[in-house]
Amino acid sequence: MLVTDKPRAAWRLPLWAEITLVLLVKVAILTLLWNAFFSKPQTKHMRLPTEKVEQQLLSKTDSNNSKELPGAATQNKDKLENQLELKEENGSH
Repeated sequence: MLVTDKPRAAWRLPLWAEITLVLLVKVAILTLLWNAFFSKPQTKHMRLPTEKVEQQLLSKTDSNNSKELPGAATQNKDKLENQLELKEENGSH
């Protein structure tokens, strides 16, 4: 005679009840964390205008280029063109 069934503890819940209990505990913990940290800003003056937030988040420039002035790229291009013109003038004389 082979005995394959292990004796079950009397206090053990069925699988569906354990899963439900774990999910309820997780939801309760997440709700507490959200209420503690994310439900409202710490001060009223911490709100930002929506347009500025959208512009910052949706801009195509990376953080390294964000420190440049808006016209810096065209200024650099103009400088390079002027340097090339000077080299061409000096080379032809």
